[in-house]
Amino acid sequence: MWSKFVLLIAAAADVFSVFAEEYDLRRLPSQLKPLAFLVGKWRSDHGGKAVFATIPTFTYGEEVDISIPDSRSRPLPALNFTSRAWSVNNPDEELHSESGYISVDPRTGTAALTTTMNNGFVTAEEGLIKGTKIKFRLIDVGRMSFSHDLPVVDVS
Repeated sequence: MWSKFVLLIAAAADVFSVFAEEYDLRRLPSQLKPLAFLVGKWRSDHGGKAVFATIPTFTYGEEVDISIPDSRSRPLPALNFTSRAWSVNNPDEELHSESGYISVDPRTGTAALTTTMNNGFVTAEEGLIKGTKIKFRLIDVGRMSFSHDLPVVDVS
């Protein structure tokens, strides 16, 4: 009986979280309506494979959170963007995180994603919104002078 009660409360909490203020599409500024399909918390606990020439291949989980900001007084309306990745073999081991914003140029239907990453990189990417798809292309990248990562040549 107790476990059923806990399950019902958990289910109610899940339903409630769908309507949390930061994901309530009724609050979405009109300029950001083309990005409505992105709003939410997206998670994968398996399946991501990272393949690099200099290190062994590894599997990771990732969570992306795209939310509607509290403040409407920004000069350019934008969604909040956060992402974090962890080792599937050790979920407490954070591999990567980034934060940023997604905005739209209403004249062209182009989305822009700007991010700051925990490895010292900052990026600006842009892509045309086509229904529920955006293929971002790297526009600019910056990095800290003391970051140990290799220089970025291209990201798409």
